Amino acid sequence: MLVLPRAVAVELARVERRLGQVADLSARRSLAEMGEAAAVMALLTIAGYPREEVQSLTAFINWLAMHRALEVNAMRMGMQQQQEEEDTAQVNQQMSELNLSGGAQLLQNDGSDAAELDWCLL
Repeated sequence: MLVLPRAVAVELARVERRLGQVADLSARRSLAEMGEAAAVMALLTIAGYPREEVQSLTAFINWLAMHRALEVNAMRMGMQQQQEEEDTAQVNQQMSELNLSGGAQLLQNDGSDAAELDWCLL
């Protein structure tokens, strides 16, 4: 037996009553997998549609769940890409700092070597 969070169960019962349809187990599973807040939002979305436009409550719930999963995945990929870009920028900054400090050290060494060379030639 699949137990939905109370807020989801109450909203689902209200939508089922209004539409005169009952969501099957696959739709209830989809709601459970969405999480409470997302499931309530999905049901509120469905509740906003006229009864005549909702031919299958089960199909509508499953469709919303699939699109929500796609949105979440896209958001995660975007966040991952952003993190990778930030990591790359940080590595580039560190490399740049290393190159600058290494270059300054090289110039300092070159200068002192030249001074020693001048002294030897005197």
